[in-house]
Amino acid sequence: MFGIFKKESNNNKLIAFDGEAAYHGEHGRVIVTHKNKKYMGREISFAFIGALKVPTLTLEVVQQIYAEAKSQGYVVHEIVKYATID
Repeated sequence: MFGIFKKESNNNKLIAFDGEAAYHGEHGRVIVTHKNKKYMGREISFAFIGALKVPTLTLEVVQQIYAEAKSQGYVVHEIVKYATID
């Protein structure tokens, strides 16, 4: 979907959340709920996997963050922090 992302063999994920995000560099933080991990209103980090440059925050990027989170069992309540790397 995004041309700036390079898909890696990480189950075709574009965004890593929580502890996995540390391996890819933190690009932002979100408030989430996750039933299996028993998270409720917990702030966790996220990172774009293989991104050479963090994209500008647009509606499309926000939708991608929410969709990727949902596919990994998270329900995003709020994006708390979004950082771009130069």
